[in-house]
Amino acid sequence: MNILGSLLRGQKLRRSVVAVILLLVSVITNAADSESVPGEYLVKMKETSGAMKLKSSQQDLSAHLGAHIKNHIKTGNLVVVQRASMETTVSAIASLKQSPLVEYVEPNYIYHISKKPTQGDYPLLWGLHNIGQRDKDGTVGKEGVDIDAESAWDITTGTDEVLVAVIDTGIDYTHSDLVRNAWTNPGETGFDSNGKDKSKNGIDDDGNGYIDDLHGYNFSDPKKKNRDPMDDNGHGTHCSGTIGGNSKGYQGIIGVNWNVKIAGVKAFDDSGNGTTEDSILAIDYAIKIGAKVMSASWGGGDFSQAQQEAIERANKAGVIFIAAAGNEGSDNDKKPTYPANYPVDNIVSVAAIDNQGNMAYFSSYGAKTVHIAAPGVNIFSSVLLGHHEAWSGTSMATPHVSGVAALLASHEPNLTNLQIKQRLISTARALKGLSGQVSSGGMVNAYNALTKNTAEANLQ
Repeated sequence: MNILGSLLRGQKLRRSVVAVILLLVSVITNAADSESVPGEYLVKMKETSGAMKLKSSQQDLSAHLGAHIKNHIKTGNLVVVQRASMETTVSAIASLKQSPLVEYVEPNYIYHISKKPTQGDYPLLWGLHNIGQRDKDGTVGKEGVDIDAESAWDITTGTDEVLVAVIDTGIDYTHSDLVRNAWTNPGETGFDSNGKDKSKNGIDDDGNGYIDDLHGYNFSDPKKKNRDPMDDNGHGTHCSGTIGGNSKGYQGIIGVNWNVKIAGVKAFDDSGNGTTEDSILAIDYAIKIGAKVMSASWGGGDFSQAQQEAIERANKAGVIFIAAAGNEGSDNDKKPTYPANYPVDNIVSVAAIDNQGNMAYFSSYGAKTVHIAAPGVNIFSSVLLGHHEAWSGTSMATPHVSGVAALLASHEPNLTNLQIKQRLISTARALKGLSGQVSSGGMVNAYNALTKNTAEANLQ
């Protein structure tokens, strides 16, 4: 299975081959070569009276499928089942598909966050304002190769009415850069009738189906006992800092938005691993809490119909889905990677560039399937324990675009998700090196997006 980037600081970037997914039936053929949770499968049930009747009894359904029912994802009419791990993936899928109640079956794929970490000296935030400063590797940047944040901030610095769901390893909502912009669920604050703190009383006070989801929710805990989306890896915190860090004058960083709300939707564990199941639950939760933007700096699984359908639900709910193109350095037009390559209208696939405007050596690209580029090399942002580090990857490029999408939503709140996507692409600043590499031919530009400027000249 393809892995989009390395998982932990100090590891080298993995370069795995992405399997080309042609038809849904090919999932059965290729599943044995993909990384997935042993013995776990997502089963889409047919919308028939018989299926609905069986679903009323998990015991009956378990017996019918010959598998233990681990979870029921109602929004997708899915059940997550467990079969004997010693059974081959191919035989398990074939067996499950024999049921007349089953529409499709697929493995519970494992995904990975898309960071290629770096370490070094304290670099400046060249992605927001590039004046030709040197990065941690000593590379002199090219003036103007940035998202033009300073000009955009003269128009708006964002609003706390826009909610961004960072689907990642969680966020450190206590970090000095993030504490002001971390989302707090109003339905889980204050005290209940018994005088207990609503955020810790073990009750779903707001009736949204999630208990004590004060700052978001944790879907990566295998036992689902720890609901707290506190980051235990750093990746989600780094991405969040780029979207909406605001240290308010203290030592720290500033994000694309000075004012925004960021919800930690934890779908990846402390090693940066997550499953299809986790990602679907995270997407559905982000829809439920009213996110306008979903930021997805991860990938690596094969095609998943269930995951695509979850993103389609987000599209119908008016959410824009910003996804990392991947760190494979390959052409996504020829070797698709997911979720960035799903044919869903609300997806924006993001490549990474360096401070001179060149495509990062590790970044995946695609003239048709990758839409836009953003700063993604030696990006300085928040990490755990109140610290800051420079990391690289399409993971770091993605939150730049998510941040601009949130700025645009704050400035023109009546824009639809698809209008925001079109604005991001049509106002990209053209870069000579990106011609034929991304569909827009350029990098995201916050000022152009806010001013509808579609006539930016090429940077030479």
